[in-house]
Amino acid sequence: MKTKLLLLILLFSIPLLSQEKYDVRKAKWGMTISEVKASEYPLVGEDHDGAATKLFEFDICYYDVTIGNDHKASIIYSFTNKRLTEISYQMYGRNDPDRKGTDSHFIPLLKKIEYTNFVFDALQKDKHMTCSHGWCDPFSSKLNIPANFHTCGTDAQTVEYIEKAGDLAHITTLSIGFENERSYATFYFNQYQNADKTNNLIAASLNSNYYNQYYTLRFTPSYLVKQGLIKNDF
Repeated sequence: MKTKLLLLILLFSIPLLSQEKYDVRKAKWGMTISEVKASEYPLVGEDHDGAATKLFEFDICYYDVTIGNDHKASIIYSFTNKRLTEISYQMYGRNDPDRKGTDSHFIPLLKKIEYTNFVFDALQKDKHMTCSHGWCDPFSSKLNIPANFHTCGTDAQTVEYIEKAGDLAHITTLSIGFENERSYATFYFNQYQNADKTNNLIAASLNSNYYNQYYTLRFTPSYLVKQGLIKNDF
């Protein structure tokens, strides 16, 4: 009888333990707006109803959040049906002459990766993420990448090749993606030197950190997690 009771306790404890794991920062997919705000306390974010972009019903934006190695980021939590469905980081260069991007000082792709290597380490070692899609141009098929570079390689040889290929094709965004059983993490690197200068000037006039944004890192729930959220909503 005692053995059966112990087995029942263990069976019911396993999912409870797994639920304690966070997906990103101290947040889990499907959290409510108030739960996300509580997870970021004492930081205070700005609420947006999503009317501007129409991508999500509601966003909470946290600005100038210190991430690591003196780097700062804007973090945006996005909600659908009042449940957390996306987290985006806008990662900025450190405020020193070598690492800060400006209109006359573009940070090479390899340096963006080297300077924020702690992010890649955290994804692969702490979050146990593996490559979901290799280097690509996420908005067109202009970038022709040989099969041996269809990986998430962040070594110097791979990254330098990808950047040169991107420059030749005038690619303005390069992307790689990682995944684990609960989340996708997709990087969008900004290649400002390949962008239309008129558009650059307009964007820079609206955002003083425009040239210093290394990349956007977008987290979304995996297919299975998303299906679970839909069932819960139903």
